[in-house]
Amino acid sequence: MIRSFLYNIKQAFVQIFRNRGMSVASIFSILAMLLILGLVFIIVVNINLFTEIVKQDYDQVEVFIVDDATQEQIQEVMSSIERQPGVASVEYRSEEDALRIMKERWGESGYLLDSLGENPLPASIMISVDSLDNAGSIASYAGKFDIIEDVQY
Repeated sequence: MIRSFLYNIKQAFVQIFRNRGMSVASIFSILAMLLILGLVFIIVVNINLFTEIVKQDYDQVEVFIVDDATQEQIQEVMSSIERQPGVASVEYRSEEDALRIMKERWGESGYLLDSLGENPLPASIMISVDSLDNAGSIASYAGKFDIIEDVQY
């Protein structure tokens, strides 16, 4: 039995060297298939990872408030939005907070915003949603109020 196994191994190597062209073609075709399979696997994994990151980062609706809105009006809108199904949380972001966050996002170039005479950023309400499916309906509901200037999600 061992003798026949060794004979088969010996014959395999003999045939590989007799048919070098076919052996090289087989090796390259297998190599190409493994490379293609590996690239497809990497692409699929990266796309899935990217979609999960997008889901985590874009689960918020930002509602911009007109400049002449009073705190009572803002609180009324916030409580109304908070009662909607699919809303996880509602947070008020003042003009100063918006400018501070933008400076943080700009990193080392944030000092450029110091030269602004006045803060051009509006106050906003940040609405966190339970799932991305609810974002559209919540954004359309929030856009119906008079003190809302713009809605982004």
